[in-house]
Amino acid sequence: MSALSSTRRFPALRLAAASTMLVALLAAGCGGPEQTAGLATPPASGESSATPSPTLPPYTTTLTLTEEQKTAADAAASSFNSFVNAANDAYKAKDINKSGIANWASGPALEGVREGVESLQKENLRLDDDFTVQQIKLIRISKTRMITDAEFRGCVPYSKIRIVHSDGTTPSERNSTDSEFRFIVQNERDGWRVNKQELVHKQCGQ
Repeated sequence: MSALSSTRRFPALRLAAASTMLVALLAAGCGGPEQTAGLATPPASGESSATPSPTLPPYTTTLTLTEEQKTAADAAASSFNSFVNAANDAYKAKDINKSGIANWASGPALEGVREGVESLQKENLRLDDDFTVQQIKLIRISKTRMITDAEFRGCVPYSKIRIVHSDGTTPSERNSTDSEFRFIVQNERDGWRVNKQELVHKQCGQ
């Protein structure tokens, strides 16, 4: 099933948001990698948000990193962690402005969270659990003349996330299969931000 067909089940979910982690939670049975922008997560260090946040695991890697690369990867991971906390705040409050998400996201990722908040409002849904990412791996860290970016992969445990209607009932269509995502974190002029993400496998461990 395509990302477009998932929007037919939930009319308020526009195609621009059809590949975010929030929409992937709702849209069961949609196959194939989907270009994303949206939520993010993990690693090593963490900056606490205004509300208690889940403990996120540190990243692992098989790469041989220089000291400079390790410093950059740790900075990317810290911002990645802050992003997932801010995204959770935005989804739970249904308010992107108070979450500080713009400090940790840019481009498609920021737009994806904005679309997700609007969708929750329109569909009268609420997020009862925090998004998190497990089994986080640093796949790549690269630097060009203009920008440094890091690629992480991790498992999003949809089976542990509950999203409900305002009356407490669960949407009939939702994804309960833990899925693997790819996340790109970029070092922009004023700090690291999650810029985009995409679904790699609909089931972790593939």
